[in-house]
Amino acid sequence: MIVKYVVRKQQHDDWMVMCGYDYKEILFSELEESKKQGWEFVRKKIFLITDFCDFYSTSNRSDRLAIIGITVGLLAVVISIIGLFK
Repeated sequence: MIVKYVVRKQQHDDWMVMCGYDYKEILFSELEESKKQGWEFVRKKIFLITDFCDFYSTSNRSDRLAIIGITVGLLAVVISIIGLFK
């Protein structure tokens, strides 16, 4: 499983104040060094799982029901196919 960490740092320039942050994804081995350079830990990102959870949490109720329905349907098909070849 690929685990990465998202860190952020305040944008800056020599002659003006900037709004927002720069974000980057790093590995665990780079986390401590990045903290020393002023980067701030935001979240732990697990490949595909975090993306699906973000999509699911921002979707509305009908989209969630559709996702659940498709998942249950695919699971039923897989179980049926396994049952046929036993």
